[in-house]
Amino acid sequence: MLSMVEVKCPHCGVRGQILLPPLGALIVGPCPNCDQMVVVFCGKVLALDKEIMLKGTATEKHEHLMGILVDFLANRVARVVEQLSPDMADGLRDYAPEAQDNAQPPAPEAEVGQPEHMQVDPRITDTELDEFVHSELPRLDNKDYFKAIFD
Repeated sequence: MLSMVEVKCPHCGVRGQILLPPLGALIVGPCPNCDQMVVVFCGKVLALDKEIMLKGTATEKHEHLMGILVDFLANRVARVVEQLSPDMADGLRDYAPEAQDNAQPPAPEAEVGQPEHMQVDPRITDTELDEFVHSELPRLDNKDYFKAIFD
């Protein structure tokens, strides 16, 4: 089942829905309404500088994108830290795994920091592919379709 997420362009304010990207994915591209550059990360649409992203050097693009993401994450981390209390930390200690002398590193295919039961299978199912090919793909070049989604 495909999940949709509500998004809003930080440049023009137009709202729409997009398929929920995989966890940790970065999607960079233009807003279909105003053509300004944005990045979608963790269900949030962040404004990018179009000049830098289209005409800048690789280093300038990298620094710009990293700056936008660092600011976003710093804000999110600050909100989490504000909500932490000493009681919460005590509770976390109760559930901390015991250190093991013979602990083995995770398998290479495992995502670092993700419990195995929470890892996302990156493979596309046949049903998802079929739905995309028959429903979404034919509409990619239809500007009215995008406006209908983002209005």
